Amino acid sequence: MKTPITSALILAALIGFPAGSVFADPFSAKQEAAIQQEVTRAYAEFVLACERADLAGALRAYPVTPDFHHAVMDGAIVEFPRFREILADFLASCTAQKAFTKRQEVYVTGPDTALLVWNGALEIIWKNRPVQRLEPYSVTFLFKRIGGEWKIVFQHESSSQL
Repeated sequence: MKTPITSALILAALIGFPAGSVFADPFSAKQEAAIQQEVTRAYAEFVLACERADLAGALRAYPVTPDFHHAVMDGAIVEFPRFREILADFLASCTAQKAFTKRQEVYVTGPDTALLVWNGALEIIWKNRPVQRLEPYSVTFLFKRIGGEWKIVFQHESSSQL
């Protein structure tokens, strides 16, 4: 059964009424490129903080929200308070790290959301252990624009070397 709203949307699409644009691609190539650049910039700032083992700098990439989730390498899914503890412990145990990018892609999924998929190697310079290299190492981030800033609201890490 058709509702008046459904009929109106179909009619608008058929006659080319601007409301019919809900059926069209909402992004121009220029808008998509701008979002990709903004997310890439936010990610680069996050990586730089992580490479310096700068907890405060790394945490700026995340919103304090109950909606945040992180899938750690062992498959556990944690919320932000636990993730903050994991990140703090990790960064406190190393002096630096270096990310070696093999592939990085940003997929725009909406005007305020994007996926960043990164693959490469991670070299960790531990305080009390030999240098460790995780390769292959991949991370998928879901970025969301919150208050005008791109924040990581979900991330999943993966490596064959636990």
